Amino acid sequence: MTHNAIGVASTSEIRQHWSPIAACFLTAVFAWGFGFYGQSVYLSELHRLRGWSSFLIGSAPTTFYLSGALLVTRVHLMIDRFGPRVVLITGSVLLGLGAFLFCNSSAPLQLYRAALVMACGWVCTTMAAISTALAWWFDRQRGLAISLGLNGASAAGFLVTPVLSVLSQRHGLVVAVAETALALLALLVPLVMFGMDPHSPRGGAPALV
Repeated sequence: MTHNAIGVASTSEIRQHWSPIAACFLTAVFAWGFGFYGQSVYLSELHRLRGWSSFLIGSAPTTFYLSGALLVTRVHLMIDRFGPRVVLITGSVLLGLGAFLFCNSSAPLQLYRAALVMACGWVCTTMAAISTALAWWFDRQRGLAISLGLNGASAAGFLVTPVLSVLSQRHGLVVAVAETALALLALLVPLVMFGMDPHSPRGGAPALV
């Protein structure tokens, strides 16, 4: 195959499968918005509202990240078994639910329980999940597709965090998280459902983790 033919094939691959990239981009916005950048809003508001120590509140996110690190090695198996759509949507719902429970905690033990729920959602919506999901559709342009999808992580910093901060001041932290999560899920779920064909055109993708 000539160089020009390879270039055309690669461009065609991106054009043909742009919808999975868009779905993964929005998934990354949701994941990093609630699982990473949103942490600064949660911790600040919980410290102000509950009067808990910084160490107590800060140890819950540590539990969240450590649990996620232990679970991430199973992500490719879940995607192989259930498909990208089920994993990404379930992960987003769990992450949003976990964030809501985290912010609604009235006792320290509830923080840790919520952190575990968030961890389950986090591993199903972040880098390993998005990379493995996009490998179902992309071969030559896989790196570019993953890069485009993960740009949602950067976008989350200036899309989700300011909204959470403003809504927290107006409606309270718990309501702000619920409103923002439901609004994003209303966009994310249809995009993932209809934008990601459950049948891989390449017959399945290799694990990336």
